[in-house]
Amino acid sequence: MQPMEDAMKRGLVSLAAVTSLVAIMALAACEPKEPAGEISFITPKDGATIRPTSAIVSRVKDIKRVSAGTASDENVGYVVVLIDMEALPPLGQPVPKGADVDRKAHANLTNGTVADPVGDEMVENLVQITSGEADVRITVTPGPHTIQLLMVDPQGVPLDPYVISPKI
Repeated sequence: MQPMEDAMKRGLVSLAAVTSLVAIMALAACEPKEPAGEISFITPKDGATIRPTSAIVSRVKDIKRVSAGTASDENVGYVVVLIDMEALPPLGQPVPKGADVDRKAHANLTNGTVADPVGDEMVENLVQITSGEADVRITVTPGPHTIQLLMVDPQGVPLDPYVISPKI
C-alpha cells in the first residue's frame, strides 16, 4: 500500500504546484500595465477660453509620432482629438472615422459633429491627426467644450493601456 500512498502524495504535490503556477500567472496577467508614454496639451491650457477657430497642440513623451497606416511598431502612433466625448473609444478596435486632418487643414465642429474637410462623412466629436503632426486647428461652436487627446497605433486602435491626456 505504501507505493500507492507515495504516488498519491506526489500527485497532490504536483497538482498543488501546477495550481500555484496558474494562480501566479493569472495574477501577473491582471496586474495593470504601465502606459507606453504620455500625451498632454501644450495649448490650450486647462480652463482657457478659446476662439471659435483655435490650435490644439500636443506634447508626446516616449512615443514616436507616425502617420496613419505606417508599419506598426512598439510605442508608435498618432493623435486623436476627442471633443465633448464622455466615454473613450474601446480598446482593441479602431476609433471611428473622424475628420482626417493635417497641419494645413482644420476640422469644423458644428452642432456636436466634426466635418471631414476633405469629404462629406460626418462623425461626432473626433479629429484624427493622421499625418503624425503635433497640432491641428479646429473650429468649434461658441460655448463650453471639453477636449482630450488619445494616442492610437498606426491602424487607429487605441494604445493598450490607454495613453490619454487629462480632459480640459
